[in-house]
Amino acid sequence: MGRSRNLKLVAVLIVVAVATPPPTLAVTGGVGVPDAVPSATTAAVANQLVSISGDGITVSSHTGVLLHGVLWLKGTVSSAQSGRTVVIEQQSQTGSGWTAAGSATIGAGGSFVAAWHPQQVGRVSLSVALQGSTRVSPPTTVIVYRPSIATLFGPGLWGNHTACGKMLRKPTLGVANRKLPCGTQVAIYYRGRTVVVPVIDRGPYTNNANWDLTMATGRALGMNSTATVGATSLAALR
Repeated sequence: MGRSRNLKLVAVLIVVAVATPPPTLAVTGGVGVPDAVPSATTAAVANQLVSISGDGITVSSHTGVLLHGVLWLKGTVSSAQSGRTVVIEQQSQTGSGWTAAGSATIGAGGSFVAAWHPQQVGRVSLSVALQGSTRVSPPTTVIVYRPSIATLFGPGLWGNHTACGKMLRKPTLGVANRKLPCGTQVAIYYRGRTVVVPVIDRGPYTNNANWDLTMATGRALGMNSTATVGATSLAALR
């Protein structure tokens, strides 16, 4: 399928911070001897939804998804295209070409909802094309996370120093991991929300978990107990 070179890109990043009550369950956590102090800036983002528009096609989707999960791409075209098919196109890992990775029928008002099922972790570029034409939306980048178990820690540990030398307080954003160096920036995805926080402690060592989130981090994600999340260091995404 041909791809138009004259695309106008309108990218809108909608960041919605939703207030949630404090989590009620603390699962596990570790406190050890200080060995390093995180120096990277902590950033938190909630409910990332990106809308792109070009070549008469508008598409909106979340920017993260779990491996083998489903990402919904919702969009619109001219109502004159009702009954036709849109195709999700996925760029190859080498960036050398695009392949069909899903499709949907355009509704009476020109709207469509297409499902994409990721089969690889990392950054993936997607676009939506109108089948039988050269019309195609600008690409959007989605991060596919490998599912892993995360626990929460905090209550009973306030005022203590973590293994990375961080004073743990109720508002502290961060995550514990057994291997990543202190200060490593980690993107954590949970039910459509993403936060980026530093490694501040060692652990977890129970529940077959790979990550231990501070209560403030869990609250930012809307997570209040042990759950399956997606997580990766930012360095692994470069």
